[in-house]
Amino acid sequence: NSVFTPPMISMNTVSRSSPLALPSTHIHRTKSEIQLCEDMAAAEWSDFCMFHRIVNGIQNKQQIMKQSNILCQNISESKHEGRTKQTYENIIRYHNEDIKKDVCDSGKYF
Repeated sequence: NSVFTPPMISMNTVSRSSPLALPSTHIHRTKSEIQLCEDMAAAEWSDFCMFHRIVNGIQNKQQIMKQSNILCQNISESKHEGRTKQTYENIIRYHNEDIKKDVCDSGKYF
């Protein structure tokens, strides 16, 4: 009932030869294999181009949105500044009108 265990061989003791590179002319391809390789290369190129179109489109859209947000923020701030300035001017004008009215009504001058 003993289990057989193969002897351990160290990888250092086994010598392996390096793989030999075969020239592409050595491997004969059929016309359909060649067409398949060309079609796959064309498909990969098409995928690569589409990927970059999508990525560039997203980046351009983000830049446009960022610029439009900055523009809208600047417009909003300038409108706010204009309204604030108009409000201050109205307060001063009404205050001055009230002072003039009080002075005219009381007959007193400062």
